[in-house]
Amino acid sequence: MQSDPFSTPVGARVLAAFMHDTYRWRTMGGIAREAHLPSAQVAEFIKTYRHCFVQSNVKPGGRALYGITPELRQRALEKAPQHSLGRAAG
Repeated sequence: MQSDPFSTPVGARVLAAFMHDTYRWRTMGGIAREAHLPSAQVAEFIKTYRHCFVQSNVKPGGRALYGITPELRQRALEKAPQHSLGRAAG
């Protein structure tokens, strides 16, 4: 298993989906839309690297909400200038 899964193209897209000031928690569909990836690919990534994610106890409409760990968010914010994360919500 790779030490930094977010250095891969898929991982970078998934991470970018969480780097909004507005959205800290995302549904699988929201992550997939934002990352321009199939939901199945996002689900597999989250399953494979589950230690990087947290799942909310709140399930609006029965849909699971996912977030990234605070440590990962901090690391990503520190790298933001070179990786162009922290895009505006859209």
